Amino acid sequence: MLPVLETLQSYVNMPSGSFDKAEGEKLAQQLKSDFESLGMAVTLHPGQQFAPTVVCKWGQGARQLMLMGHYDTVFPKDISQPFALVDETKATGLGIVDMKGGIAIMHHALKAALPQIDPQKHAIVCVLNADEEVGSGESRGHILDNAKQSFAALSFEPAHEGALTVERKGVTCFELHSSGIGGHAGADYKKGASAIQELMGKLQQMYALRDDSKDISVNIGVISGGTADNVIANQAYARGEVRSYDPQEMERLHQALRDICAAPGLTGASTKLIFNASHPPCKQTDQSLALFEQAKAIGTSLGLSPWLLSTGGASDIAFAAQANIPVLDGLGMEGGGVHTTQEWLDITKVEKQLELATRLILELLG
Repeated sequence: MLPVLETLQSYVNMPSGSFDKAEGEKLAQQLKSDFESLGMAVTLHPGQQFAPTVVCKWGQGARQLMLMGHYDTVFPKDISQPFALVDETKATGLGIVDMKGGIAIMHHALKAALPQIDPQKHAIVCVLNADEEVGSGESRGHILDNAKQSFAALSFEPAHEGALTVERKGVTCFELHSSGIGGHAGADYKKGASAIQELMGKLQQMYALRDDSKDISVNIGVISGGTADNVIANQAYARGEVRSYDPQEMERLHQALRDICAAPGLTGASTKLIFNASHPPCKQTDQSLALFEQAKAIGTSLGLSPWLLSTGGASDIAFAAQANIPVLDGLGMEGGGVHTTQEWLDITKVEKQLELATRLILELLG
């Protein structure tokens, strides 16, 4: 087995669901050991709810390159699946490409590149967080602070059919809590005020905010309320999200959500809005496009076919982009079934993806 796959196997076999803090801390210690073995100084920044943010630094030069990844997965320990080779072309395991494969690529690219870089002229910082899948609330400050000291940021999220990304939608998650006047659905029908009816009215207005011409999406993913057919519901609940590529549109959407919930609805009922996890949009820039072209040239020389993808999926690269530096995402391993129990890795491309990352780091650092 390739050394990079052996490293990946060790990471996949250590469950690290976002909310499994104790399990995540074990993997953080493994990452600390692995990156220290490269000569990097590693600091674990403790989280309150989640495992620590791992920050690894090397070199004293003024020109610093930032590498990014997350080691949490959407899968809690009780449904984790270990690394398994299906055949010489495919492996499976939960988190194998999203994104423990990316961290393995990062580690082995640095192992190959660091001996060829002058630490007096250049520096590298790696930021590995444990809460990306739930909005990076505890780690976003570490990401932005290190990005401000860097000239560019590379993210090792999984590759999608060879695509590299410099533009991602922003996303804001929210929840709605509707209250009404409960009672008997027959005897008290005229006295009641259904929280479900109140909630549905608000949701209908929110869905109207969708605008395909502007790539604005609205989704309600969870809804609940009431207790029985013959009971007027006094409580109802929903969770959803909005997404856009445009920061100004995101601000407009936030205000529109506030206005919808604050406006009078069903008499005797009301709705409370709570904003949760969010990622800002990552806008395409000329500098990021130039970074893509540099990676594309390397990939093409290796027999890969890199192409540019703008995606609705959010990523921590957006926090780095707020430092006004060029960013590039998608340098991890390729596969499929992400966020499902059928997640898999395409082994046939791993060596070339590792070489792409190594050469890109070397070119960027002279």
